[in-house]
Amino acid sequence: MLKINAENPGSEPSFEEYVSVMLQNVLLEPSDEASVFRNEYKQFGSFGLAGKGTDEKIIKAVEEWFENLVQDTDVLAATKINIEDYGNIVAATDAAIENFETIFLKQEEVQRGIVDVGVLRYPDLDNPFFKLFRIKLAAYRRSFRVLMVQKDESGIKGSYEAMKFVPRKSIMDELRSEIIEKAAREAEKMFD
Repeated sequence: MLKINAENPGSEPSFEEYVSVMLQNVLLEPSDEASVFRNEYKQFGSFGLAGKGTDEKIIKAVEEWFENLVQDTDVLAATKINIEDYGNIVAATDAAIENFETIFLKQEEVQRGIVDVGVLRYPDLDNPFFKLFRIKLAAYRRSFRVLMVQKDESGIKGSYEAMKFVPRKSIMDELRSEIIEKAAREAEKMFD
């Protein structure tokens, strides 16, 4: 991974670059577990008298949607994404009056996207693998108000990808036998 960062100083490596480096590493191979890819979309809408604020039920629904998209507690704990920010975008119900012209008609659109790429390391004997993940999110909200009647549309789209890489068995078996032989030689030297 240091090689990727050295080749592109100041830029964050892409998920594809991480996967490429992992595939080229002779000590690692993709896990027998299938790679994960999920694509989900959740849409919300309302029509009625203009309101101001956010709908807490929608924020909660966005948080649950995100947990169902990822379905991995380790990744949820490691991600830098603050899903509440995206919930607030989707849940806002506000085409506010800003000046005389917007008393009669107001149209507003907000969009925001993020990509989070991460590598989780499990260097212990119980979990000897690396997990790569990528989360992409895009949230939007459109509000259209005529006098006091407002129509709100909002939604969030996301994709989640994850791959596991494990130590290559043939190389690890070879290393283990070398280590065992070396330990045996060291033990024999103690008795010479």
